[in-house]
Amino acid sequence: MKKVVLVFLFLSFQISYSQTSNLLGYDDQGRLTYMPDSKGNVIPDYSNVGYHHSEKELPVVEVKKIIEPVAGDNLVHIQNAINELGLLPLDANGHRGTLLLKAGTYSVSSTIKIKKSGIVIRGEGDATVIVADKRSQSTLIAFEGNGNPIINQSSKTKIIDSYVPVGTRTINVAEGHSFNVGDRIMLERKPNQDWIVLLGMHDLNQTPGNKGDTNWTPEYYTIQYKRKIIGVSGNKLTIDVPVMDLIDPIYSEGFLYKYTWGGRIEEVGIENIRLESFFASQTDENHAWDGVTFNNVENGWAKKVNSYYFTYACVNILNQALKITVDNCTMQEAKGQVIGGRMYSFNTWGQQNLFKNCFAKGGRHDYVTGARVAGPNVFLNSKSIEAVQPSGPHQRWASGILFDNIDIQGHNLELANRRNSGSGHGWTSVSCMLWNSSADRLIIAELPSDHTNWSIGSEGPHAEKGCCNATGLELGYVESKNKHLNPSSLFEKQLSDRLNKGVNTFLNVSLTSPIDNYEMRVGETIALSAEASINLGTITKVHFIIDNQFYKEDNTASYSVNWAPTKPGNYSVKAIVFDENNYSVSSIGISVNVKPKVDVIKTYFTFKNVATGKYLESEETTLLASDSGAGEDKEWRLVETGSGDFFNIESKLTGKGVLRFTGGAAGTLIHTNFSGPKVDVDKIWKVVNEGNNIYTFETRNLGRYLYHNSDNTIIHSNKTDDRSKWLLEPVGVLSIDKNKDLDYLKVYPNPTNSNFTIELNNINATSFKIYNVLGKVVYKNETKSKSILLNKENLFKPGVYLIKVLDDQQKVYHSKLIIK
Repeated sequence: MKKVVLVFLFLSFQISYSQTSNLLGYDDQGRLTYMPDSKGNVIPDYSNVGYHHSEKELPVVEVKKIIEPVAGDNLVHIQNAINELGLLPLDANGHRGTLLLKAGTYSVSSTIKIKKSGIVIRGEGDATVIVADKRSQSTLIAFEGNGNPIINQSSKTKIIDSYVPVGTRTINVAEGHSFNVGDRIMLERKPNQDWIVLLGMHDLNQTPGNKGDTNWTPEYYTIQYKRKIIGVSGNKLTIDVPVMDLIDPIYSEGFLYKYTWGGRIEEVGIENIRLESFFASQTDENHAWDGVTFNNVENGWAKKVNSYYFTYACVNILNQALKITVDNCTMQEAKGQVIGGRMYSFNTWGQQNLFKNCFAKGGRHDYVTGARVAGPNVFLNSKSIEAVQPSGPHQRWASGILFDNIDIQGHNLELANRRNSGSGHGWTSVSCMLWNSSADRLIIAELPSDHTNWSIGSEGPHAEKGCCNATGLELGYVESKNKHLNPSSLFEKQLSDRLNKGVNTFLNVSLTSPIDNYEMRVGETIALSAEASINLGTITKVHFIIDNQFYKEDNTASYSVNWAPTKPGNYSVKAIVFDENNYSVSSIGISVNVKPKVDVIKTYFTFKNVATGKYLESEETTLLASDSGAGEDKEWRLVETGSGDFFNIESKLTGKGVLRFTGGAAGTLIHTNFSGPKVDVDKIWKVVNEGNNIYTFETRNLGRYLYHNSDNTIIHSNKTDDRSKWLLEPVGVLSIDKNKDLDYLKVYPNPTNSNFTIELNNINATSFKIYNVLGKVVYKNETKSKSILLNKENLFKPGVYLIKVLDDQQKVYHSKLIIK
């Protein structure tokens, strides 16, 4: 077993750098350095992925053809437009033009195919919808070349290094090779049977209950990696992308082959569009499975593609696809059986591909790879909610996969031994990384020999075993569990180092407001604030990112913007700082839980003391008791603070604000001039319903009550007699016994001490809600029925309630309900 000693290192140079992994460091110019093991294995550079290895931004290709939807089947309509673009010449950047689909719905009866380079499909956001109407398993949009790579068998050359470590870019080959700079090569790793036995994958068919499983074989697990020669010095070759799986002569041998790939297409993409599939039921599978596929494609992209109702994937990158970027795409509401081979939201079988800023809901395996996938591939800054099964390499020795700032809610993120799962999934992964990610559980098992996976800076319980029947496992490499490390994104830092953007500059940024797991409500506003610093150079701006989408920027040193979310949900928030060369660094993300806006009727009340019959009255700074309840100085409202049954008591008079209780045995009550909600402990009251609209008001932290004292002053006291009880009599809509709405909305019997009926006359209702006297919703429903029977048991205490009905024209009707 490999022994790992975890020691937290703080590295100091002339400039100070933030803490990173024990396996990484920084040089004096801020670039990452890599700590090798005894064989030279290091964390590999995963950054050679995506469109042009992420060295270029995704292009904005000129629109050359515009169409609008036609009635009926749009397949020929769209395909003809694509074919027309295919007749145009390629420009200097390899582009022919963009087909713009104007807003509308385009139903198609079969697969739309892009088979030539330089063609882009673009919509107008969710307003452009392509619907797959084929009633069988199919793909909606297929980018496909016409031929796989062709290997030149005569160029086969043996790798002669005594050991090829993970992360290296240099390889020594036998004499007499014919490789030159620019050659496309396949780097082949061919294991032997001893390696199969080492992994314990030689006897899968001997596991009880799994006699039909397939044992691993050296031939099947011979994996070829697409690379390019970028340097030749005698027999020493330098390749563009590092080695992702070690070649140890005890267990494997390596070869290089030249290959050609004339059948591929390039510079193709789909963007800014919504894709849907027909479906007959939740479990229907006779409809489209994939939204978009890429095969025999190099340098392509899918950006801002929102997919709904597909069975398998939003984007499925097949074996012969290289350097594809999938950015800001979503997979939601998959339709099909929730069983194996379905709902792989973002899936790759190919090499050097990048998925970033994506979102999935309710998938089985949301960020996932197929079998024997040759890396690197990267999943970056993406989120899954309501996950049904784990994300991670799914089966059979995927190598060099980075999961960087991936958030899986509802299930696991795994680098596992799945042993007999499927027909023998076995070890799913090698040289794979969970970096600053999170999940319900993180599964990482220690691999045999020098093979390694890593979990660094990731949040969640860690374990060595997930779903399956592997035994004798031990926990793999885990560092800084539940505490993120710098760099906040390993991929982004490796990319900036590789592109030489990190020279003589070191940027840092961190969010200072709000705190992680901050809670707020729809309608409230908070400041998003960040601190940023740089060693050499100039900070030009800070971007604030919400759920992986740009929100706002600030270019002044305070770096703060306001945010007022309009929808409830759990949001991820981070900041990105930029220097004058447009080099950027991200902060560690935080979560903000936005709760629904409290649905209340802003009703004012008079507070009538049960013992004395006098009313709570506002004076200059204090309170008195009055014989009369008339006048705004006797009207008060309860402002919910967002915390259970705690409220502010606020005067209707302008400038009086909420009540504050002071100390002392007979503490006085004073106005504050502050409007609610205020969450200070001396302004919060716990409201207790005693029945029949009678309430007590208890100070939050003193155990004392709003009290009418015998000297006619209003104080807070520890006494709990009737002087601490108040009858709340509503002023406004709840006080109206007869109004025009009664012609449309009837409640009977009313008052009632049992069941009651709400009857609607000439109202096409869409929803109705019932509020208690405090303005809180105690019951809600959506119905088209004209008569609703409700039982008061367990729902309604004695008191006054408001019924609010919303019709299909958004008109509101009210009625009062009295429960005895």
